[in-house]
Amino acid sequence: MYKFDTHVHTSEVSGCGQLTAVDTLKLYKEKNFDGVVITDHYTPDFFHRRKDLPWEEQIAAYLKGYYNALEYGKSIGMTVLPGIELRLQGSSNEYLLYGMELELYMNLPDMYNYTLEQLREMTRKYNITVFQAHPFRNGMVQITSEFMDGCEVYNGNPRHNSRNDEADEYAAQNGLIKLSGSDCHQSEDVAQGGIVINKRPTSTRELIDEVIAGNVRLIKNGV
Repeated sequence: MYKFDTHVHTSEVSGCGQLTAVDTLKLYKEKNFDGVVITDHYTPDFFHRRKDLPWEEQIAAYLKGYYNALEYGKSIGMTVLPGIELRLQGSSNEYLLYGMELELYMNLPDMYNYTLEQLREMTRKYNITVFQAHPFRNGMVQITSEFMDGCEVYNGNPRHNSRNDEADEYAAQNGLIKLSGSDCHQSEDVAQGGIVINKRPTSTRELIDEVIAGNVRLIKNGV
């Protein structure tokens, strides 16, 4: 069995992150995790600060945490996979995207400008699975299965009240796939959430397909 965290940030990209990619992986290795999905914040603010750069340089800056983690992960035998935590313009909601091939990061610029309808159209076109992150945290508006494949029913960030029990009930009532993640930004968050999977995935698509199939156990409160 393999432990993976599905919701991890790096200080290279996420301004709220306090751990570099390397330090993050060191801590996950100590907790006997086998891999992580780097889901740095993809926000209007991040890209607006770089608006004068070509898009390829903007997306290279966005992927810096992932590539730093990937390189170090190879040296310690940890799998590092790419993901996104997307916030759309004019909204506080955040969405976790899994299954994007890396070339799509380059070929789909400015996703923060999408409407929910455009986001749904894109995810269906490219076989990307989208979950609402911490849907019951203060300021969030719950999104239905019309636009989402699932939602995070356990978010391990201890500095927010994510109302995980309400999220779990909401997912069950609305036919949404359930997901757990640590929402790791600093050392106290490490390994609080994630999944246990019976095979080591080689891509985010493989990992999330096991979640969809129900072949995982959700980690909650580090267990």
